[in-house]
Amino acid sequence: AMRPGRIDFQPEPHEGTLGRMFANRDLRLALFRAAEREPLIRWHQKAHVVARERGEHGVAATLADGTRLEAALMVAAEGRQSPTREEAGINVARWDYRHRAIIAGLIHERPHGGVAWEIFYSAGPFALLPLQDDAQGRHRSALVWTVNEDDAAGVLALSPRAFLAEVGKRMGGMFGALELNGPRAGWPLGFHHTVKITADRLALV
Repeated sequence: AMRPGRIDFQPEPHEGTLGRMFANRDLRLALFRAAEREPLIRWHQKAHVVARERGEHGVAATLADGTRLEAALMVAAEGRQSPTREEAGINVARWDYRHRAIIAGLIHERPHGGVAWEIFYSAGPFALLPLQDDAQGRHRSALVWTVNEDDAAGVLALSPRAFLAEVGKRMGGMFGALELNGPRAGWPLGFHHTVKITADRLALV
């Protein structure tokens, strides 16, 4: 928790930063725009795949509008509920951690100095990830607060004032006064691991 004792990761000046935070929406839009401009990518926005074929000499995917795409390799980047992986019969080991990550944007009085914090509580980690100041110059961080599944609904149901009071207490007041920056969300945490990531003319990423 906030008791004395800490580990600091401080890269040397020539090593740059340990990592970078980007808003998911901004990152996705940048990737989509880059894909649309890339001449070697055929971009089918919001396409729905209704059939997949993998043969000895190539692969094909049929879209809902009847378009048929053919290639030498099929790459499935569909996440943990991948229908392509399911069709290929690739097994997944999975279990539920019975914890939920509560995600929220915070505006805070004091600057974070570009430093990410992870505070370890018995129920799970409490992470503060630095974001750039907004257009008004307000200091911002992303909160990832891991709670037991039995407590998640109660945490999400807290009024904004009560939620910020709990967050401030767990932070030890290090960033001063807090405001919420957008809605809160909760994501169940689980483990998913495929037995293998390739099959005939197929790769999972």
